Amino acid sequence: MRLGAVITGIVLALLLVVGILSMTQIEQGHRGVIYDRQEGVQEVTLPEGVHFISPLKRVTAYPSGAISSVDVEEFEVITSDGKVLKVSASYDYMNNPEMLPHIYTKFKGAEPEEIEAGWLERRFKTSAIKVYAKYSVVELSLIHI
Repeated sequence: MRLGAVITGIVLALLLVVGILSMTQIEQGHRGVIYDRQEGVQEVTLPEGVHFISPLKRVTAYPSGAISSVDVEEFEVITSDGKVLKVSASYDYMNNPEMLPHIYTKFKGAEPEEIEAGWLERRFKTSAIKVYAKYSVVELSLIHI
């Protein structure tokens, strides 16, 4: 009788651990991209809420449907007349939920913060540098970029 109770307790504990490891929560305004080690990136994404996913699958949550704001630290730009200016900026972006599996694949499963601090920030700075280079300091003082 005791052996049966011990085995039942062990089985219940294992089921509890597997259940906890299988639980994934997707926060409001996000969708989860599922990476299956056998089948690759799944085209269907997880909506907000709690989901039970195999521990063999990886879920990465990306913002979707809502605008995300990113602050860019101060950086230098050069105007057309050769003046160096220090600028800081922020930008907003929004992910298309249907494109999230493609984003996951393109960035090799990177977290949203890594993409923002890397690829998006470099693209933003490169564009800003090109725009500022078209105008002199006097012209920039007359327009608002």
